[in-house]
Amino acid sequence: GYEREEIIGRNCRFLQGPDTDPASVAKMNEAIKRREAVALELLNYRKDGTTFWNALQMAPVFGEDGAVDFFFASQIDITERVEAQELISKQEATIEREVARRTKEQRDALERQTLLTHEVDHRVKNNLAMIASLVRLETKSVTNSECQLILERIQGRIDSMSAVHQQLYMAGNGDSFALGDYTAKLADRMVENFARDDVELKLDVDDDLIVDSAKGAPFGLLLNETLTNALKYAYSERGGRMTVSAKDHGDTIVVIVRDDGPGMDLNKPRSASIGSRLVERLVKQIGATRRMLPGNPGMVVEIVIDKAPVR
Repeated sequence: GYEREEIIGRNCRFLQGPDTDPASVAKMNEAIKRREAVALELLNYRKDGTTFWNALQMAPVFGEDGAVDFFFASQIDITERVEAQELISKQEATIEREVARRTKEQRDALERQTLLTHEVDHRVKNNLAMIASLVRLETKSVTNSECQLILERIQGRIDSMSAVHQQLYMAGNGDSFALGDYTAKLADRMVENFARDDVELKLDVDDDLIVDSAKGAPFGLLLNETLTNALKYAYSERGGRMTVSAKDHGDTIVVIVRDDGPGMDLNKPRSASIGSRLVERLVKQIGATRRMLPGNPGMVVEIVIDKAPVR
């Protein structure tokens, strides 16, 4: 905004004003004093008092005797670039605040959902425990041995599902299921429920085995059927040792129930009982495989569970 004759012969510091950064001016003066090059961005003022951003580059020019003959400087108006950067910074700050707000909302929503799931697991567990108690009372009142057996198996399945929701409730996380801890507790409880003091239970279970919570109830029923068969048939006439293991195998978890009973002929056709049909459906539901192998002595049941979530 100045005329040519207004600026020739004047030190460019006249472009400075109230909001020019004193630290930047001091840095420029120190560079001149030390006879060093310097590059700065200064807030300067036009003739009409409006501000602009000035990119200043200055360097000494030495003569043959090594002395400074003069300083060469160039000045470029970079107001648009600086204002664009400030606008971007403001927009980024606005976006960050919005992201933080939305993240907090989602976190609060997730906490509420987790608390709700937590409460649902607690109530389902209590309801299943009540149903199991009712079935237990009915079992005691039934005189027909076949009906008693059916009711006992139903009671065991209900107990296993109740234990799943107890596990989810204790974990306080609706997304994951502690399969290892559940396996150990269910095996312990079933040996106790069957009142088999003559069956020694050996557990070899990794503590940190985690799967998707959707696999919890199906796995609980599957393990219940497997343990029930072992306790019912392998130790019908005598006691022994039952081993239950659950190990991490990378993408899968392998659960093995081994008994040292009389075993069975695996080549002999077996009747399609409700239990066997239930096992087949549960295996498909959680994307698992289940094999029955000779234990020499006894039987080995191997359940291989994929860690991937249920699709």
